[in-house]
Amino acid sequence: MTAGVVFSFLLASSAPLHAAQTQKTSLDDIYSPASPVAIWKTAEAGGISEYQVKNGLKVLLYPRAGEPDFTVSLTVFAGSRHESPREAGLAHLLTHVTFKATADRPDLKKLLNSHGAEFDGASGPDHTAYYVVLPASLENLAFALSLEADRMVNARFDASDVSAAVSEMFGEIEASEKNGPAFLEQAMTAAAYAGSPYENPVLGNRAALGGISITDVTAFYERHHRPDNALLTLAGQFDTGAALILIEKYFGPLRARPARPVKTEWPEPRAEREVVLKQSGAESLAAVLYRGVSGADGNFPAAQALVDLLTANPSGDLYRDLVKKGLATEVTGRVEPRAGPGAILFTAKVKPGKSPERVRDRMVQTIEKFSGGRISAGEVDRFRNRTLTEYDLALADGPRAAIGLSLWSAVGDWRDLFLHRGRIGQLTENKILEAAKKYLTPDRRTTGIVIPTR
Repeated sequence: MTAGVVFSFLLASSAPLHAAQTQKTSLDDIYSPASPVAIWKTAEAGGISEYQVKNGLKVLLYPRAGEPDFTVSLTVFAGSRHESPREAGLAHLLTHVTFKATADRPDLKKLLNSHGAEFDGASGPDHTAYYVVLPASLENLAFALSLEADRMVNARFDASDVSAAVSEMFGEIEASEKNGPAFLEQAMTAAAYAGSPYENPVLGNRAALGGISITDVTAFYERHHRPDNALLTLAGQFDTGAALILIEKYFGPLRARPARPVKTEWPEPRAEREVVLKQSGAESLAAVLYRGVSGADGNFPAAQALVDLLTANPSGDLYRDLVKKGLATEVTGRVEPRAGPGAILFTAKVKPGKSPERVRDRMVQTIEKFSGGRISAGEVDRFRNRTLTEYDLALADGPRAAIGLSLWSAVGDWRDLFLHRGRIGQLTENKILEAAKKYLTPDRRTTGIVIPTR
């Protein structure tokens, strides 16, 4: 299973999926409701309809005629920010063990494979999501929805399953530690967000995972995997009427549970923080992270533009000052939509023989003088047009659309995706410079370097 990196909305095009199968089952064969359907429509935007089930489950239907497949995505609003320090890693651990079995399905992976499904689970700071892609047919639709409803509340795993998952996660942690940029980002994020909900790494840590028991995992699962804390998304080729009846049949009987308050305070940063890592055999790196804004904030598009304009090859200021001048071999940037203030991250691979401290200091200088410069209208137009095209391409693909809707729902509301798209279309040079002046500041800054050792 995969950590939070999966949740970038602008994913590459999905791999070829299975061809459609002939429908073998009629709706009457599957379900004939004896009472009115307890599910009602609550919103609509961009061809996507939102429904509410009586137990609190939200549902998004995105029918796309002509696609050979459909994607079922079950989003649980529990990620690393919902964990206590001793629970660090539990949200991600559940993506390992909930693919094992339920009371009525002893081998979920075997069952999914027998239906020709593609499936995965992933976790991030704000949510966890499970995806199943199947050839379009009424039979497969009933199978996928019944399985997800079953797995939401009836997943079965024992102490040996938890132990195996912990071992797998130790392997993931070790792999991330060998990945210099990922390891540095994790350390910087922990420093930048100390005392806030984002301080826990998605993969957890060895100390917390080493003390995890089956009781801890079961308690976390039962606390968060409930219909009133979840979103079901269906995108691709399917019949809307049939989907609504099947959703009510399989998810309607599930009971809501009392929620436990989650820490949502985001203390404002008040001072610069610094991270220095020394690693044997590692590549030399320098990075700068700024506490930014949530994905729902009106300034989030400007934060995206800042990353693009500063790192673009060959016109970006960081590229010119670092790569062209022989201090670094590569510069990258990243910002992702979050429910809370997300990170604006810039990373440079230091050229052999150059000092990571010098590259770090040059990065800070270049980034923080950006607000006093000028941006050409052409640069903003190129960013705007490319980003809007990427969004449109993602929405035109069922699996990618499901991933994007899951992500933006965790940010706050799936409709923020369309609101954000509109804001990108209205982005101006002045808005970008104002965001740089507000967010690319010393008090919001965390710096980091990796110093190779022998």
